[in-house]
Amino acid sequence: LKVFTKLKNNWFRQNINDGMKILDIGCGYLNSFVWKNPYLEVDGIDNDMSIKDKFTKLVNKNNKNVFIQNFAEKWNFENDYIKRKFNNGNCDKLYDIILMNFSIHYSFSTMHGFHNLMTEINRRAINGKTKLMISFIDKDVLFKERDQVDFEDGGFFRKTHNESLSDVSSMTYYYPWRNNKVNNEKILGYSDLTEELIQYGWHVHNKYEYIHEYEIVNMGYRELNQAIKRVTFKKINF
Repeated sequence: LKVFTKLKNNWFRQNINDGMKILDIGCGYLNSFVWKNPYLEVDGIDNDMSIKDKFTKLVNKNNKNVFIQNFAEKWNFENDYIKRKFNNGNCDKLYDIILMNFSIHYSFSTMHGFHNLMTEINRRAINGKTKLMISFIDKDVLFKERDQVDFEDGGFFRKTHNESLSDVSSMTYYYPWRNNKVNNEKILGYSDLTEELIQYGWHVHNKYEYIHEYEIVNMGYRELNQAIKRVTFKKINF
């Protein structure tokens, strides 16, 4: 986990500078360095109400805000009681960085989720300037040789297929130190994702590759680390 954090923060520092406006979609635990940096203006979106509790525990809340919203739906920050109670304004502004750290695959869980997401992102992007930073597990690397990857601690990733909503593959997974049950979620391939993003005007700007100075020897976690892709896109409408 320390290795994963180092690689993530190195990737962030390559693209994010003080004074930038950041939109963190699927902001989760609010524990990355963008939320700890007082010189960044950061808005976060998540469908988990616990982000409000996490937000109250932040040491420095200057220029920071969080919003409860399912990012795979059309964004409306006041269309139910919970949102009206907890959301303070909205995030309808232009951003330098739009960040999706292991969250974009959730948009493929519904028929129009990815289209809804990209429509909202494009409303907040500056053509030729805004960067879209996406990290994800590449199924074509993780499951290149077999459909199941086992961990030394008893965890696993198992590739499955669910064609009911889309052609996107699924996997079941289990981390014994984190989960009390087996979970299921979508998993993407690098080529498939880049082709989808081109349709909305986003093109690969930089791919942050695996760094071998942070070699992981644990079975399963080694394969996972090598399958993680961290890619930066730029909005360019040809």
